[in-house]
Amino acid sequence: MNLLSFLGFLVAVCASLCSAEKITAEILEKVVVGDIIEGCMIKKYGIKEQDARDVKTLPKERKRLVQMCLLHCMMEKGSFIINGKINPSKLRQSLGDNLTPAKMESVKKAEEQCHSMQYTKKCELGVQLLHCYQKTGNKIG
Repeated sequence: MNLLSFLGFLVAVCASLCSAEKITAEILEKVVVGDIIEGCMIKKYGIKEQDARDVKTLPKERKRLVQMCLLHCMMEKGSFIINGKINPSKLRQSLGDNLTPAKMESVKKAEEQCHSMQYTKKCELGVQLLHCYQKTGNKIG
């Protein structure tokens, strides 16, 4: 998965979180980011609120965990991960219907390699899924 694909993936996550209405950055921060931080990172994974809001000042290992949880929670919020499992239909839906046969074959190979992953460590699945897609996408083209 190249940078453009990754950005497309993040746009798909955001699109699944946001309605088609005009949304200001302030509303996005309060509703989406606030919900991800409070509803997922803090309540579900036990990340301290101060750590979630001020990642830059954290020690390296703590920063990594907070960043992993942010990505994982974004994927949960966008229904890419449900109940600790990858939701293949949502991932496929986010790619759209206009894939060339070659790209579709790449997607199928990525799904074969990436969608059976399961992790029990806190916030690990979201990051590993993204890494798998990046690694597989780079191999496949």
